[in-house]
Amino acid sequence: MKEGLNNIRSALIVLIILLTTTVMVRGSNNMLQTTIPLYAAYDFSLSKVDIGVLSAIFGLATFITTGFVNSRLESRIRRYVFIGASILYASIFIFYFYSSFLFLWIITAASGAILGMIMPNLITAAGLFPDRKIRERSLSLYASSLSLSLIIGPLFEYYVLLHFTLRETFLFFLPFGLAAALLSFHIRFPEDEKPQNKAKFEIRHGFKVATYLNLSYNIPFILITVFAGIYVHSDLGAPLADVTLYYTVFFATSFISRILLSFSGRRKLIRPVMLTMALTVIGMLLMYMSSTAEIFVISMAVLGIPHGLSYPLSLIYLSRSYESNERSAANSYFFSLMTIIMVAGPILGGYSTSEIGWRLTFLFIVPIVSILMIMVFLLIRKDRDQ
Repeated sequence: MKEGLNNIRSALIVLIILLTTTVMVRGSNNMLQTTIPLYAAYDFSLSKVDIGVLSAIFGLATFITTGFVNSRLESRIRRYVFIGASILYASIFIFYFYSSFLFLWIITAASGAILGMIMPNLITAAGLFPDRKIRERSLSLYASSLSLSLIIGPLFEYYVLLHFTLRETFLFFLPFGLAAALLSFHIRFPEDEKPQNKAKFEIRHGFKVATYLNLSYNIPFILITVFAGIYVHSDLGAPLADVTLYYTVFFATSFISRILLSFSGRRKLIRPVMLTMALTVIGMLLMYMSSTAEIFVISMAVLGIPHGLSYPLSLIYLSRSYESNERSAANSYFFSLMTIIMVAGPILGGYSTSEIGWRLTFLFIVPIVSILMIMVFLLIRKDRDQ
């Protein structure tokens, strides 16, 4: 009895450390992803296409370190690299504050590379519990902590921007990076795990479902992250501080969705998956119709729901398809595939918004998500257990 209580206490401590680290990293990293485009546009006068390229460089660097470095390292070595990357991550905010036009591009590439060595390992740590029910609850709570951090970050930035400039805002997020660096020493890694070579990695049913599902949301999410802030400020006349507040609304509905999912305990996931993708279509249609800031906020609130559901549902599919010693490679490849959208999406989005405008670009996403929705439905229907 006493041993069981000690095990529960140890698991809770591990989970609290993991969730706190996640909040610190994701809350500050989201600030980078949403503020760098604004910083580039209003402090360095970059065009939409240039901003798209800048964001693509961030995604490309993440893709390289996730897919070609992190996935190939043994667990022990990967832990040291993870700690080193977490320490370097804290310095990023100082570099952005002192950034020049040229250095903005260099530090953005470095930021993406560092993120690629941090995030997949947090995903793996969340899925290390051997019991399936506990593991899936842990993954849902991990995803919920991501959403919580995405509420804390924009809300904190909103109050900072009421009194300080975009450049000065970076310094206020330095404590987030320092906290993540200190906590990184306590993050769990798999034991006796060998690196998975790309040739040996098996793409299974759950990997396909997770990939298509997350793609259906990552495509519009990249547009929202990179360009929605510029759109609502430049075209709809919202103050910069209010822009970050709109992101808070978006992430608040995301957080509520993930909390509800974490307590649902569903065995079959087809209904929440279909709901997720249908709401993405509805949200993008509302964004297309957003001629005022009020309609824009409603669209952000709707899109927050699929943002909250798509990622944890994808992680659950991955955890059901791979054994514990295979999940690190599965998570790394999955994360690296998602970052491909972070490379292509901003460039295509920048070109599209320049050529056909914001609203038609938002509308163009609807048929893409609809096709992915059909593909996911057909995949899930083949497996009655899903």
